[in-house]
Amino acid sequence: MSRSSKQRSRGWNDDLHGNAPDESGVVLLLIDVINDLSFPGNKDLVRRSVALAKSIAKLKKRCKKLGIPTIYVNDNRGRWRSDISAVLRHCLREQSPGRDMTELLVPEADDYIVLKPKHSPFYASPLQTILDYIGARVAIVAGVTTNACVLIAAGDLHVRDFRVFVPADCVAALTEREHRRSLDVMRIALMPTRLLPRGSIWHDSESNSRLSAGFAKFSSSHRRLFVLIGSQHPNERLNVDEVSRAKVTKITSDLVGKNEKTGVRVP
Repeated sequence: MSRSSKQRSRGWNDDLHGNAPDESGVVLLLIDVINDLSFPGNKDLVRRSVALAKSIAKLKKRCKKLGIPTIYVNDNRGRWRSDISAVLRHCLREQSPGRDMTELLVPEADDYIVLKPKHSPFYASPLQTILDYIGARVAIVAGVTTNACVLIAAGDLHVRDFRVFVPADCVAALTEREHRRSLDVMRIALMPTRLLPRGSIWHDSESNSRLSAGFAKFSSSHRRLFVLIGSQHPNERLNVDEVSRAKVTKITSDLVGKNEKTGVRVP
């Protein structure tokens, strides 16, 4: 959605009174990454949480470089006061199992923060309004856990006709089995959600060349790109609409990469 179209549809309040100053067809949603990880059966996830956080931090850094805004969508903690500082203090306590992960993913001044009361990122939250004013129609989803809030976020975005990317090394569940099963659900049931394979947040210059050449075959007026998704899936193609040609090319060339090892095991 262009800035001018937002002005026509909402008058001149196109930035939600300064609350949504960005304009981007793509957003990065970080689900419950400010997290104390204090729940039953957390041992394996806590062990892998630092590697997971490092992968998410790299993804966020690339998105920021491309002008893609980050929206933290996070559970509240304790009595509801709409206070992310209190949530941060709780998760950064010395005894918090999720402290190391949280330290690597502390929100920056230009990030958006949405607190949610339940699993869904949209239920009883301002997320939809913020996305509308930003003009986003594509979402990159990362965070925890794959089989709960991440899966529900992907489903909620899917039914709202968003294009959804889920980098598999930037999400995790309590167990590998739950993680794999949830990735399968997203892959099969939430088409055209695409799972980007292990190592997908690293740049691959060969993929970049293929993407640029592939896009040249199509009319720029359709804003349509057929993308090769990862070295493990050389024949799989994804149709991405409603995003500027330059931005989509840069995003996907950074997300699509060689099958390099990361700290988070994925299928």
